Amino acid sequence: MAAPSAESGGRLVLVPRLPRVLQALAVIFLCIGVFQLLAGMLEVNTAILTDRSTFISSVRDRQLSMFDQLAKDGPDSLASPLRPLGRTLLRLPRPEVERLFLLLGADLYERRSVTVPMALLQSILGFLLITGALAALRNRLGGVALWGWACLVNIPATLLSLVVMMVHANRLMHHVGLPAAEALAKVSSRPVAVETTELEALLRMYTSAQTALLAGWVLFLGVVTLVLQNRQGPPLPIPRDE
Repeated sequence: MAAPSAESGGRLVLVPRLPRVLQALAVIFLCIGVFQLLAGMLEVNTAILTDRSTFISSVRDRQLSMFDQLAKDGPDSLASPLRPLGRTLLRLPRPEVERLFLLLGADLYERRSVTVPMALLQSILGFLLITGALAALRNRLGGVALWGWACLVNIPATLLSLVVMMVHANRLMHHVGLPAAEALAKVSSRPVAVETTELEALLRMYTSAQTALLAGWVLFLGVVTLVLQNRQGPPLPIPRDE
């Protein structure tokens, strides 16, 4: 089946309709694009319009609410690898917990020079996914090619996000992890080196999970790009008026 897409010089160009599987896939990419666009714009808006003290305080308050919820539910509510850290963390004096969360907020605020451009890039890539998926769903001429191109440019951007995440993880361990290890060592009676090693292991676990997730997304984008490139096929014959 084909649908009329454009008319030029008395000629009607027919574009094949997308199979239902690709239509469903386009809807999924449309939702992903909307999420990327909104998340990126929200992060840019928060980083630019919020002053330093308000930003750091908001991070502290958000983390303290999670800490209070942990104290209410108990460390057994956490995943198994996090339970030992949760038990030690609950033994810290609240002023010390607040100080660590303020350090976290300050570190996140100092990243704005990187996070703002990355968030803008995320918004642009989300807009491209929205545009490409909509063009393909509407059977626009070149819509499948635009969708495939949007998927393709998302691949290096995702790899860049992975590199940035690794750099930020090392920075976080240096600025927040080491003070946290010293605070935990005071209540656990264990050496600071042991607490540091455990925090580094948990951070590596988190980055490994994020790496696997991003790698799966890159692989998915690559497969979809190849499918869409094969979908374009050779040019269709154009019926001419007599």
